Amino acid sequence: MVQSRTLLLAFLALFVGGCYVPPKLPPEKEAPPFKGKAPADQKHYSLLDLLLKGPVLIVFLPPNCSPGYAAISYFELLAKVYEGKATVIGLYVDQEEPTAAWVQKQKPKFTVVPDVDHHIAEKYKMEFGPSAVLVNRNSEIIGRWETWSAASLTEINQKMAEILKVEPALVDTKSAPPSGPRCRLIQDQR
Repeated sequence: MVQSRTLLLAFLALFVGGCYVPPKLPPEKEAPPFKGKAPADQKHYSLLDLLLKGPVLIVFLPPNCSPGYAAISYFELLAKVYEGKATVIGLYVDQEEPTAAWVQKQKPKFTVVPDVDHHIAEKYKMEFGPSAVLVNRNSEIIGRWETWSAASLTEINQKMAEILKVEPALVDTKSAPPSGPRCRLIQDQR
């Protein structure tokens, strides 16, 4: 009902020569935009471009983190089951060269771009990883998970399905840890 009312108001505003502007999100709910160049395909990616295709799951990947490597397969599975409906993009919190080396070694099945100087992690207020933020098409943060575990992966899957208005995919989380191991995203520079 609310959605049809919003659409009607938007149509009326355009019809009368005005321009509909959607309500502004509170700062803590609005996803900060970002851009990055993926070392695997040398293409440039931006959150705003990805949101045109659907919701985006942003995965923050800490450098030199064994638990982070174990989590990759679960995020790859989510990328696969929601392919064409949602995007999973990884942000490796390091400079371009270490990110390229990590991508070449780990070969993740989703796009990864560097978070040079950890500016994006800071904007999202993410301290630990592997962690994730789910953003809907309106650039609204729907959920954030500062660790990965069977419970958080199940919740991410449910939230993605809810946004897409589909049944949750069958994602086996039996071998995921019950409570998520994590590493600091921003390494101490001392």
